[in-house]
Amino acid sequence: MWNPNQYNIKENSKKGAWLQLKDISTQEDLVIEIDGKLVKSRVKVLGPKSSEIKDEAVKAQRRMRDLKAKADSFERKGKVYNPTKAEEEEAEVNDIEFCMSAVIAWEGIPSKDGGEAKFTKAEKEYIFTSDMIRSQIIGFSLQQENFIES
Repeated sequence: MWNPNQYNIKENSKKGAWLQLKDISTQEDLVIEIDGKLVKSRVKVLGPKSSEIKDEAVKAQRRMRDLKAKADSFERKGKVYNPTKAEEEEAEVNDIEFCMSAVIAWEGIPSKDGGEAKFTKAEKEYIFTSDMIRSQIIGFSLQQENFIES
């Protein structure tokens, strides 16, 4: 039997959903050892209908529109637009900010000093420097089907 509440993407987006992090080269679950036990590394992520993700999506759309306008301008001149190093670094900072807003909890995340990371701004900034982690979080947070309760 199904229940309409399980398909309430707006409410489920606000509650968040757990994402099991994977090694993208092997598709194996990421784990760390804590007190002799293996603990899966996972993050709780807000969904596409949460205000935080909607705000980040609007910012991203503006940035994409600006980049497209710049690329179109180059194309009209017969040139190819390649982002500058500063623009690439800005895009990485924007992705980190997206993840900072999207992730509301975690388990089994390694700290920079060893052991399990506490859920702090400094640890979040450290963890989200990983392209592999950021890409999983961003992709997961934008897919409505991840926020259907089973």
